[in-house]
Amino acid sequence: MMQTNHPYSAYQVRKSLIHFIFGKGATAIIGIALLLFVVRALPVNDYGIYIALLAVLEITQLASNLGLFAAAYRYVPELRSQNKGAALHSLLLRLSALRLLTLIAAVAIMGLLSTPIVALLNIKTYEQVFVLYGMVIVSEGFARYLDILFDSLLLQKYSQISSLIRNGLRLIGLVILMASVVGDISLINWVKVELLASCIGAITSALILFTYSFNLKKKSPGLKGESVKPNKYLVFAGPSYLAQLIGLAYGPETTKLILTKISGVLQVGAFGFAASFSAMLQRYLPVFLLLGLVRPLFVSTHNLADRNMRLNQLANIVLKLNLFVLFPLIAFMLASGDQLASLLSGGKFPDAGSFLVILMVLLVFQTWHAVLGLVTLALEDGTSGLYGTVLGLLGLFAGVAFLPKFGAYSLCVGLIISEMMWCGYVLLSLYKKGMKLKNDWLGTGKIFIFSLVALLVAELSQQLFQAPQLLAICSDLIIIGVVFTYLAYRIKPFTNDERNLINKILPRPVFVW
Repeated sequence: MMQTNHPYSAYQVRKSLIHFIFGKGATAIIGIALLLFVVRALPVNDYGIYIALLAVLEITQLASNLGLFAAAYRYVPELRSQNKGAALHSLLLRLSALRLLTLIAAVAIMGLLSTPIVALLNIKTYEQVFVLYGMVIVSEGFARYLDILFDSLLLQKYSQISSLIRNGLRLIGLVILMASVVGDISLINWVKVELLASCIGAITSALILFTYSFNLKKKSPGLKGESVKPNKYLVFAGPSYLAQLIGLAYGPETTKLILTKISGVLQVGAFGFAASFSAMLQRYLPVFLLLGLVRPLFVSTHNLADRNMRLNQLANIVLKLNLFVLFPLIAFMLASGDQLASLLSGGKFPDAGSFLVILMVLLVFQTWHAVLGLVTLALEDGTSGLYGTVLGLLGLFAGVAFLPKFGAYSLCVGLIISEMMWCGYVLLSLYKKGMKLKNDWLGTGKIFIFSLVALLVAELSQQLFQAPQLLAICSDLIIIGVVFTYLAYRIKPFTNDERNLINKILPRPVFVW
């Protein structure tokens, strides 16, 4: 294990994890409140438009990054692990400035083309809102990129502060709007709240990051002239960016825009609500929740003699941890998805339950995608993901082909097919390049069987006892949770080595499965 003073030692990971747990806990509460309040505060049509705007934000984030995400993920941890403070300070300045410029350029183009864009999306009456939301894209996008830099530096304390400021201000602003208006609030007023919150968050993050960076430069400057060479950046970040760009074509955000154009805001509202709920769950799955922590750990293996073995071990643990959470959640959605969707949306989107189940299955393959992406990142392999993304376009074509017959469901299944094809190709490509990832199928199978048994017990309980909606949902959640965790405790799906490694990172050795 690395020394205590190493930037990515177990001690530093544990310290960052403590900040992370408290920060994410507060953010989770605020995020759930925002999700429930926004869907109730906005009119149904406006909520559908807002979902489309969120999709535009996410697409613009990826389309405009020009490989800057990959550069932050890969080269910031490398320089930090080698204590090259001067080179790191220079890199952080360049990356931040370039990110702000790319966002401004993208939004400027969107502003010039706003009339045809809103016409294409069938939301012509919302052009003013669309243009204003462009400013949110710049400020929120820049704040998110600074969060990526914080995560790559293992500074969870600061990334959580930034997130809490932005989301906390959003929640406060929304509550004030709801208290001052009779009935539904207007979309443009909500967008103004988002703009103010994201601007304050971005400015705060920038001040924190550059103060830290400047102090690190003075404390541990490293050798002069050390920096990431442009050709090294282009060889890795270039293909990674192209993969992200092509991958936009079959992402959930593109699905929202297709539905906005073809099916209207009501259909996109139901799908968008389910997608927002699924995205919230995704953020709190271990691989996504702890992405800022585990990504530097994957990258920091690049100089180790047993790198491939360590990568395989890390990949297995991260994948199984996610499935350990995800499979029981899928069981719960199968048992109570429709009732949960109706309850959370205030009865506006009772048919979103089916979307929830399908999107939860999608999360399984997105988790696998994320884990394989971490491996290719550590290996500086940008081409495997690129070719896998091109192959994944076939899923989009299949979804669109069956859209007239099956509606939004065909697009959802198309997303799953795309992810399956991406994962299959990347796994094969890594194998050909000498990286043999061996999955623990026995442990994964145990997690699946335990979830299936828990679902059957919950279904039997529903047949024996009829209960009101809220009580039935809580009952299913408790039954599935108790049955699954008990079986996992008795017949452990994780090996002794995996449990020991997990407990080394946790503040207390509480992981017993």
